[in-house]
Amino acid sequence: MYYIILFKFMKKTSSNDYYNQLLPIFNPITGQFLFNQKRHLAHSNGHWHKGVQANIIRKSNKGFDILVQTRSNAVDIGKDKYDQSLATQMLNIDNFSEINTLRRGLLEELSIKEYEKIEKLNTTIFINKTYSEDEQKSNQEILSLYIVLVNTHTIRPGSTKVNSLRWINWDDFLAFFNKNKKSFTKTSQFYFSTDEILKKIEYLSIKLINLDENLPKDNKDLSKYVYLHINHKSKKPITYKTKVEKILSFFERNREAYDNNKLDFNYYLSVFKKL
Repeated sequence: MYYIILFKFMKKTSSNDYYNQLLPIFNPITGQFLFNQKRHLAHSNGHWHKGVQANIIRKSNKGFDILVQTRSNAVDIGKDKYDQSLATQMLNIDNFSEINTLRRGLLEELSIKEYEKIEKLNTTIFINKTYSEDEQKSNQEILSLYIVLVNTHTIRPGSTKVNSLRWINWDDFLAFFNKNKKSFTKTSQFYFSTDEILKKIEYLSIKLINLDENLPKDNKDLSKYVYLHINHKSKKPITYKTKVEKILSFFERNREAYDNNKLDFNYYLSVFKKL
């Protein structure tokens, strides 16, 4: 058996409050705040907002386990899909703080009030997603991933957005993911299918639980790179990668074009293709 089902939240209802939450919209290169927009509009207009994800882990006899959730049908994107432990968006009430977003998400979705340690995946990731199940959605996120170590075996959903939770041993999870990749959210597919990202996630997880004797070699400094991942309906996903310094240099040299197109995904795509 790959996992243990801890709790299943049976009530599946949508909420006007959820769809009307205000998401800060950002300039993806400078990080400048532009304006607030309701969730459903941000996900329809394709405006850049911040997604904060977490892999929640615990020590186990076989190294570590990861908490995997199944989304409910109350969410606007990724209905009934397997997902990471936590997947939330920065709201205006978070005061532009990723840590505030993380803590709010842990409490609201998973009823987690405290954790032992955290590590952040130190890289820049832009992701653009469209969906065959909802052709009106165009989702553009600036992603941040945190590895969160907890010392508890009982975590329960605190939100109708979460259908069920499962602890899975890491090695078993990788096999489970590879067998069921299409049943995972598109963001999860990026994290667990991109080899150097996956290796860094494993490295940070083992580092957090202090298994130094099992610590894999960590050669790659991902902070030097920017990833642009595209996962569109009915098309094969593709990832572009370039160095941060190249991106910043390009936009500095082409400032006027950049200022005129800072919310246009196709503009960023054309830049990544050039670099």
